[in-house]
Amino acid sequence: MIYFSSDCHFDHDNVIKFCNRPTTPENHNRWIISQYNKSMTDKDTMYFLGDFCFKQNAQHIANIMKQLKGNWNFVLGNHDKRRIMREAVEILYHETGRKFRIMELYDTVKINGYEIILCHFPMATWNKRRYKTLHLHGHLHGFKQDDGKDIEEAEYRLDVSLDGHPKFNAYTFNEITDIMGLPY
Repeated sequence: MIYFSSDCHFDHDNVIKFCNRPTTPENHNRWIISQYNKSMTDKDTMYFLGDFCFKQNAQHIANIMKQLKGNWNFVLGNHDKRRIMREAVEILYHETGRKFRIMELYDTVKINGYEIILCHFPMATWNKRRYKTLHLHGHLHGFKQDDGKDIEEAEYRLDVSLDGHPKFNAYTFNEITDIMGLPY
């Protein structure tokens, strides 16, 4: 199965209150890991669209990664540091043999015939938008506005933030196509 998510913000206590997460600062990291692991298996693929961890320590981040099921691909967000995330991925590989991947800040994947633009930030337009290319992003935490200004709704664009999912979880590709009204 293929999953998409963003903005879990490990080690970020303020996000609990800001996004009304049903957890406490003491249990926040365990709660996030549990949310992802209850639906994912080690054979699944996750495209994570930024803001993984607030604490910028490669060993700490690698220790979190070790606990997550699946094969993860990271598009970095405004709270992620490329050097530290790369270092965490290297530590993870050396300690466990698991390969997680750091992608570009703006990247493209093809799934079931759909071209998907991946970026942490929502864009008003993107490459091949008129040809039904999808744009998945994070950053908004399920809210419809950022910095007090309304974000214009756009066809074929979806915020896949952990906080935007009705069950605080990752979105499956099938959920995304259902939300967008597209055939699988």
